[in-house]
Amino acid sequence: MGTNTRQVARRCDDIFGMAPTRLRRVLRLQQAARHRFEHPGLSLSELASASGYSDQSHLSRDSRELAASTPRAAFG
Repeated sequence: MGTNTRQVARRCDDIFGMAPTRLRRVLRLQQAARHRFEHPGLSLSELASASGYSDQSHLSRDSRELAASTPRAAFG
């Protein structure tokens, strides 16, 4: 017998303190920060694309919500 999605969500919340979807967003934003550090010459749209965002505005929304700042302010 396998684990259902609700059980996975509960375990994720127990372990990480957040839902799987929020955890995925946080990890993607961290990936954007790593990309910015490793490739400082990338434009924000290139950074968004390299980090798995659909577009720059998607990166901006996550940055404002999760890091409480714009991508330019958060990543320099």
